[in-house]
Order: sequence, then structure tokens, then C-alpha cells
Amino acid sequence: MSLISSIVKPAIPLDESGQATRIVRKGMFMTVVIVGGFFLWASVAPLSGAVIAEGKIKIATNRKTVQHLEGGIVKQILVRDGDVVKHGQPLLLLEDTRNSAELNILRDQQDALLAKEARLIAEKTMAGAIVFPQQLLVPMSTKRQELINKERAQFLSKRKMLNDQIALLREELRHSKAESSAYEAQVKAIEENIRYRQEQLAMREGLMQKNFVGKADVLNYRQALTEKHEQLAAQSADLNGTRAKVSELELRVIDVKNRYIQEADAELKDTGNQLREVIERLRPAEDSMLRRTVTAPIDGQVMAMKVTTVGGVVTPGQAMMDIVPVSDDLVVEVNVRNLDIDTVYPGQPAEVQLNAYNQRTTPMVTGEVVYVAGDAIEDQQTHLLTYPAHVRIDKESLKNVQHVKIEPGMPVTAFIKTQDRTMLEYLISPITQRMRHTFREE
Repeated sequence: MSLISSIVKPAIPLDESGQATRIVRKGMFMTVVIVGGFFLWASVAPLSGAVIAEGKIKIATNRKTVQHLEGGIVKQILVRDGDVVKHGQPLLLLEDTRNSAELNILRDQQDALLAKEARLIAEKTMAGAIVFPQQLLVPMSTKRQELINKERAQFLSKRKMLNDQIALLREELRHSKAESSAYEAQVKAIEENIRYRQEQLAMREGLMQKNFVGKADVLNYRQALTEKHEQLAAQSADLNGTRAKVSELELRVIDVKNRYIQEADAELKDTGNQLREVIERLRPAEDSMLRRTVTAPIDGQVMAMKVTTVGGVVTPGQAMMDIVPVSDDLVVEVNVRNLDIDTVYPGQPAEVQLNAYNQRTTPMVTGEVVYVAGDAIEDQQTHLLTYPAHVRIDKESLKNVQHVKIEPGMPVTAFIKTQDRTMLEYLISPITQRMRHTFREE
């Protein structure tokens, strides 16, 4: 009995067994609480997501290559590598001998035609003086003054010839009008004399019927009256002739003026055509002359100078130097994996890590995605498909890294923020994707 009792006797006393059970229960409870709390936190607490992309710093504006359309011989080099230049600042000069000679000829032709055009306008409008265009007066030069004096002299000469012709015609017209007036007075006197003689003839004929005068006396009166009629006809013919001459002279005065105006108008049209042709040739010549001075297309720093010899030849379209823009707008150029492109779009916030500096002492700078390429490109080294994207760095965030110098070309890592997800979604996402592939029907 004692043997059986010893066998079945519990190894642990009853009070100690109850205490162990309580410890186990507490442990299980704590385990459930911890695991449950973890799953509760994993299913509720949001975690920030991000697409990681490698890239480099660049200026928002791309570098500009300075070229020349026609080329030429280098006359003077005004800058060198590393110089900071402003937009429009001269960089180098090219020889302009041929262009300068051609341009001067065309400008002289233009000035001559402008002066001639002004004279012809004054002639056409019968103006008292020539009004020269401001373009011809400013700036004034000896050549231009000579052209102005020449056209004024020609204008005065032609106007004097016109006035002399008109004066001669008017003088002749005055004489003709005087003759016409004299003939008109004579005709009136003859007509008055004829009326008087007609009355006398009537009286003589009455006396002849009463035999107070003879027939011969009446015939004499009739003869005298006939002579007066003949004289009246001759004077009337002379009067009509002088009147016709007056009309002809008046028309000749008008015709002289009209011919003067018409000649000026025809010459003005021809001069206008010549002037337009010269202007069409002058514009490209002036542009070519301006291009003899090569200027900076943007604000920036000169680099990669390829023209270093005065007297050297620059071929048309040759790259002479590059201008790297100097700008406060910095852009991160990154390559996004094609697997991540569905979560990257313009407007997304991003954080940029400057890989060239100590990450513990250099904080990240913030930015925003401003561009995502519409198609992927293949990396020449890795042969992976990536989408180029640009992240514009926030100027305010640069104040936090004023102790470092950010230069174009620096390597960076961009963390493009995506939609927040819970820890549970992160954990089960690979499982759900695997199941989606596993149970897909072929």
C-alpha cells in the first residue's frame, strides 16, 4: 500500500501545482495580448510607403551649346572656361570684313531710296517742302546730309521748272484773256452801231417812199450796214478764237500740273519697289552682322571651350562652347523602375538624400515630382527598363543644408512617397500575390 501510494503520490504538492497553472495561464494570456496587440497594430497603424530611385542633381534648365550659323574667322575671344556670363553678354567676335562691306552698300542704297521717296512724296502731294523720315535724320552723317541736300536741290529745281512753265502759260493766258475782253468790247460796239444804222435805214426808207430822199442815199445806208455786219462777223470770229485759246491755256496749266504729279507717282512706285527689295536683302545682312558677335544664350558658366585660337576658323554649326545655367532651381533626375511606375505621378512629395555627404549629419531635402516620362527607356549598362522622372527640390528645404554645397551631377537617392499601408498589408501582400498567380487558370 505504501508502495502504491508512493507511486501515485504527486511529485509537486497541490499548492505548488496550482501556482504553476496560474503562471502558465498568465503567460498564455500575455502571449495572446501581445500577439493580438501586434496584429491589431499591424492592421490599423499606417506605415509610409515610398518608391526608391537613384539619380543625380541637375539644373532645371539644360546646358546650352553655343554654335554659329555661318561660321567665320575668330577675331577676339572674350571668355574662358569657368567664367560666369549673363544672357546676351558677348563671348567672342568673328571677322566681319565681307559682311560689313555688303551691309554698308545696302544701307547706303536704303538711305538714298528713302531720301528719294521723301522727295517724290512731296512732289506727288504738291507739298511746299520735303519731310524726310526720322530714320534718315537720326543719326545724321555726312553721307546722309549729302543725300538730303541733293534731293532738296532736285526738288527745288523741278518745282522751279514747273512754276516757270505755269507762269509762262498764265502770262499767255492773261494776254489771251485781255484780247478776248478787247474783242468782246469791239463786238458790243459794232452791235450797237448796227442797231443805230438799222434805225437810220428804216427812217431813210420811209423818207424815200415820200420822195424826200433819193434811192441812192438809201442804198448807201444799206451798204454801210452790210459792212458793219461783216465787221461784226470778223470780230466775233476773233473773239471766239481768243476764248478757245483761253480754254486751251487753262487746260494746259492743269495738264502740266497733272503730268508733274503723275511722273512723281510713277517714279514713287518704282522707288518703293526698289526700297522693298533692298530691305529684304538688308535684313539677313544685318542679322549676319549681328551674329558676328557671339553672345551668351542664357545666364550661366562657360565650360568645354573648343575655340581657343584667335584667327582660327569656325565652321558653320560647330560647337564652340557650352553654357551651364546658373539657377536656384535644382532638379533631381532619377530613373524609376518599370515595376514601380504605377505609383509614381507628377505632384507626389519626395525626400532626397544627398549621397555625397554624411547621412547622419546631412538631413534630407524635400521636393515634388514634376515630370514622369511617358515611356520607359533601357539602361545601357544594366539593360533594365526605367522611366526617367524629375523631382524639383524645395528651396525652403535647402536652408537646412546650407553647410553643404550642392553641385550638378551629385548622386542622390529619391524617396518618392506613395500611399500609406498597414504592416498587415505589407505582410500579406506577397502571400496574396503568390496565391493570385497560383490559382490563375491557364
